Amino acid sequence: RYLAEFHRDIKAINLVSQGVHGARSRFLFRSALGNSIDVGIISVPSTYYSGQNWWRSSKGFREVMNETFGYFYVILFFRPYENELEKK
Repeated sequence: RYLAEFHRDIKAINLVSQGVHGARSRFLFRSALGNSIDVGIISVPSTYYSGQNWWRSSKGFREVMNETFGYFYVILFFRPYENELEKK
């Protein structure tokens, strides 16, 4: 709403995310912004595990699995509350 009301000239944004969080974040931002603003993602590699060998690290495995399930959850089940902002 803020961008639509005060910054109509913005046509695209980039999100900066660490590790595997980018896909879900991009999906949620695209859902919130609609088709009027393009959403890009800049993913900064994690400092805790290798992006190519994430399964060899406990933290890497947990983060990738958590984000995988989270991504499918938002695609399949997440429905933002309609008119939530109007109630406030």
